[in-house]
Amino acid sequence: CMSEWEQIVPKVKPEAEFLEIATDFGDPMEIFREAISNAYDHHATQIRINIFVDDSSGDSCLAIELDDNGEGMSKERLMNNFWDLGNSSSKSDKEKIGEKGHGTKIYLRSKYIQVITRHETGSFESICENPFALLNAECLPAPKIRQIEANGSHGTYIRIEDYNKSERSRYL
Repeated sequence: CMSEWEQIVPKVKPEAEFLEIATDFGDPMEIFREAISNAYDHHATQIRINIFVDDSSGDSCLAIELDDNGEGMSKERLMNNFWDLGNSSSKSDKEKIGEKGHGTKIYLRSKYIQVITRHETGSFESICENPFALLNAECLPAPKIRQIEANGSHGTYIRIEDYNKSERSRYL
């Protein structure tokens, strides 16, 4: 006796996938390749990279600042392309480097991420606290976003704290 076919709908466990992608980057130096590629894709002509140990909170924490003069991100691009997985607006543009929507997930290997972006549609700040700890506890990170007043030209500033558990032998 045979029964009717039952449709199977594959599911994805997003916490596991975000963690897998964040840890897939074997070389921690790939964070800089990602930053440079994104700056290039958004028409930056300059990018500033600053790596230092921040002792201001009493703990020694590796801090990485990435600052470019590209076109910045709209609120939608910041929410959907920067934080989402597999959601890239560059897929159909052969001139751009990024295409899979995986690259910025390397930033999740940290304790804190701050993004400030100035775009023709407005300026926005987004933060994410404890993303790597949350992923390791099988929880999704919970980034927040708000519109801000920002002077200056277009561009994006990203600060990443305690990246790769503040292992700094390759940076300093």
